[in-house]
Amino acid sequence: MADAQLFERIIGNRAIETVAVLWVMELERKAGRLPIDRRFDAAFPADIESGDRVIEVKASSNSQRSSGFAWLETSQVDEARRNARFYLYLVDNVAQGNPAEFRLKIFGGEQLARLLSRAKERKYFEVPIPVAEYDSAPDAATILVAPVTAADPFQQSIGSIESNLPGWSRDHDRHIGETGLRTE
Repeated sequence: MADAQLFERIIGNRAIETVAVLWVMELERKAGRLPIDRRFDAAFPADIESGDRVIEVKASSNSQRSSGFAWLETSQVDEARRNARFYLYLVDNVAQGNPAEFRLKIFGGEQLARLLSRAKERKYFEVPIPVAEYDSAPDAATILVAPVTAADPFQQSIGSIESNLPGWSRDHDRHIGETGLRTE
């Protein structure tokens, strides 16, 4: 029996955000892009600049699936509406500390535009993310392994790097049961 690896629980919003941003940056590097942490650049509208992507990371200690919306600042919504390269990355399940159990949902392109069309302005924007949209959003496996087609520059930039993450497969999320253990 293999030794179970223990992970320290991550506590606090800033710590959860930092861990999620660092994890996304690692995924972006593995996808062949060169991510830059831009969280402290007031003139930049998101957390990460990665290749041709502008990425806003929203992290959660648990699942965001049933929360129904994500909060975006006005400048982020404005950028997302005018820049097709803007992506919203939702990173779930961060507080438990094990990156293998984090879940990434990627919203961009037409899907993000559709969600933003229903956004409600407050002093921030509430972007509705119904369960069906959440479930249909690409996940981390999309970044790591995807077929390359000439018509899709996003797919062209990804490449196939699945072998760089032992134990990870395109079907990763489908093989994780309620206990967090592989079911295959």
